[in-house]
Amino acid sequence: MLLLAHSAVETQALAEQICDGIRQLQIDSEAAQAVQLTVSIGVASQAVDRVDAFFALIHHADQALYQAKARGRNQAVMAQSNIAQSS
Repeated sequence: MLLLAHSAVETQALAEQICDGIRQLQIDSEAAQAVQLTVSIGVASQAVDRVDAFFALIHHADQALYQAKARGRNQAVMAQSNIAQSS
């Protein structure tokens, strides 16, 4: 999901609300034999004014997603690096 005109704090809060909402639904996955459905979200925030900056933003969000999965899933993780300086 791409959010425009939202701060990093607002974006992280929304991602956490999504995780909490999915958790509260308590949906069991039929394919996984009663394993509860969860969501992992990678969050990154940056003002994007160039195509290469957009791709860097997506890359950082993807890295944060893998961190969320590695930390046990069912959570939102904000990209740790200062994206504006790394692109």
